[in-house]
Amino acid sequence: MTQEIQRVTNGETIKHDGDLTITEAIEDGATIIVTDGNLTVRNGVKIGKDVHLQTIRNQSKDDKSCNVFCYSEPGNSAFISSDNVIFLNACNNDTQLFALHFVRVTFTGSNCTIKSDGDVLAGVVYDDTTISAAGSVTVNDIHKNVKINADKDIHLNSYAAKNSKLNAKRDIHVRGYLGISCTVSAGNNLYMEEVFYNRDDLVFKIGNEIHLFEDQFAVQPVRIITPKPSQKPKKRLTLS
Repeated sequence: MTQEIQRVTNGETIKHDGDLTITEAIEDGATIIVTDGNLTVRNGVKIGKDVHLQTIRNQSKDDKSCNVFCYSEPGNSAFISSDNVIFLNACNNDTQLFALHFVRVTFTGSNCTIKSDGDVLAGVVYDDTTISAAGSVTVNDIHKNVKINADKDIHLNSYAAKNSKLNAKRDIHVRGYLGISCTVSAGNNLYMEEVFYNRDDLVFKIGNEIHLFEDQFAVQPVRIITPKPSQKPKKRLTLS
């Protein structure tokens, strides 16, 4: 049975076994640690800055347990950690998110850190944020100076602003445009799908192939770096 708490006060620490729901407010500096249960923060809950939200798996074998469901927006410098998944409506500047299996966030603030041992799904990612995933990363909009590292694939659905860096061990799919001085590194293939790039100083580091589709065009030249000949890659530029 889920227990409900209305308010966690300034600097207060709550430790709870089993499911816990917050219904009204989490004040500045509050800490909530849930063991073997889900932590749910309802929509409309006022959340202060410097809060610590965490779920820990101790004895539970339920794969639907130990999640953080936060439907409100924490203030700056939040720390959110889950031994399963994080579903977060939004976060502010200097937030840290850590999840064992999956992170989903609608938009981030600036200078955030997101790490997952699985996949990451993000909407709008603001300046100077770093995303690292042992799985794949899917994002819509990336603002400037964002770094994304994925052990599998990266899917960019809209645009990446200047000085952003995308690094995937497998494939990168770009369905938008790339800003000035972006670096795109794919261990396998780069797919530029129904997109254009018209910015200078772009760098593509590709282990295998670059695929450009027929409505693709480039106004400025780009620099393409492929592995050394000893690595015997397939280096082919294709136009569909």
